[in-house]
Amino acid sequence: DLVINPGPMNACADLFDITITGRQGHGARPHEAIDAVVVGSHLVAALQTIASREIDPADPCVVSIGRFQAGDAANVIAGQATLSGTCRAQSERTRQVIHGAIGRICRAIGETFRAEVTLTMHAGTPALVNSPEMAALAAAAGILEPLRQLRSSTSMAEFLQQHYLRLTPDLLEQVLKRI
Repeated sequence: DLVINPGPMNACADLFDITITGRQGHGARPHEAIDAVVVGSHLVAALQTIASREIDPADPCVVSIGRFQAGDAANVIAGQATLSGTCRAQSERTRQVIHGAIGRICRAIGETFRAEVTLTMHAGTPALVNSPEMAALAAAAGILEPLRQLRSSTSMAEFLQQHYLRLTPDLLEQVLKRI
């Protein structure tokens, strides 16, 4: 469905990877190891506080960890771990706050547990924010009527402009012809 509301409609979608390097050790001698699983567990818990404690509740955002991989054996303390996740926000300002918080948390937890924590951010799609003028123009042009004009809330899903343009390749041309 195409939506013509003004303001934020879809969130940005960025990915990140975190590599934790500790020191592998035997399960019977944990004092000789730096446990990457423990470090990663603290990272997961701390990253979840970004949206709930650092961002205004009225400003939609999400930080999610979708992958946590570590260890090879039950009796060996993992010396390496990787986390992968996504962060989404509906404004560039909030996006930058989230990026900064992820970096700060990675540095602090790495230092706390004497592990090396490396963060790699992968910038994805920006947030889709419809200008009031262009939303009004599209509504007035009437070209979206066959596609159902919707009054909808915002979404944390990323906006895949290429997908929508593939579905309606002549949408922009239709709008421009009616101006």
